[in-house]
Amino acid sequence: MAEIKIKTAKRVVPMIYAYTAPEIARHNGWTKIGYTEQTVEKRLKRQAHTVDVIYHEEWKGNAVYDDGSGEIFSDKDFHVYLRKLGVENNKANEWFHIDGQESQKRFFEFRSNRGMVKAGDTVIPYTLRNEQAMAVEQGIGFTAHISVPDKLDVRNEDMAVLLGNLLENAIEAAGSGGRQIRFEMALSGGMLAIAVDN
Repeated sequence: MAEIKIKTAKRVVPMIYAYTAPEIARHNGWTKIGYTEQTVEKRLKRQAHTVDVIYHEEWKGNAVYDDGSGEIFSDKDFHVYLRKLGVENNKANEWFHIDGQESQKRFFEFRSNRGMVKAGDTVIPYTLRNEQAMAVEQGIGFTAHISVPDKLDVRNEDMAVLLGNLLENAIEAAGSGGRQIRFEMALSGGMLAIAVDN
């Protein structure tokens, strides 16, 4: 009797890849950046065969953040990062005006920093709102840890109202007399997480 073998799971390694198409003049200086769960070689051959084009694989890398979390990301996440850095792109496709070496450098940065772009040492003038001034007068301490990209998919006005309401409620709940408000905001799994403790 023949032995029956059933495979119940297939190992998937999510990959980001980049290639150029040197024979297409309008793509000179541009790099295609995509995502696949097949081998990169198989994916590139399939794409190149479909459009009958010669390609050059620039690089490939695991689509997993380099922080030990095991969390994967997609090419879309990396595309957003490149746009934040000012890399030109037609949003209708996955071609970016960046060479292979520079895009690979940015890829490794992205894996490490999770898409956070440092704003530098820019100082933004700020006037305390009434409830914030009251918190200072009442001796309520405040610490904040904020780790988000420069650009979020939230209107500035909506974010200002949300954060203002959260802080106002925290100040009111804290009362007076040496209380402390701790505020944290970060991206987690592609979602914005906000925590306010008092």
